[in-house]
Amino acid sequence: MKNNTLKINEADNVVVALQDLSRQTIIVVGGISILLTEDIPAKHKFFISNMQAGEEVIMYGVLVCKVQHAVMAGYRAGHTHRQSCLPYYQDSYQF
Repeated sequence: MKNNTLKINEADNVVVALQDLSRQTIIVVGGISILLTEDIPAKHKFFISNMQAGEEVIMYGVLVCKVQHAVMAGYRAGHTHRQSCLPYYQDSYQF
């Protein structure tokens, strides 16, 4: 069976679609079934767990933002989630 998703880092709570995935498709990631809530284009990411306000979004093993409001598993990340996330910046970062 061909893989249609890729989890980059074990800590990630988003995965990458390796092909266009249709809304209402059930995807299995790590033994967990996820119903896609919208169409996910190839190379885009989607949440693999329900997220509550304030929870951390982990991509590539790195904290990239915190969710502002609840997001369901199967919801597209990387595009639509930007309106629901607050970017995470470390105060100690220097150029």
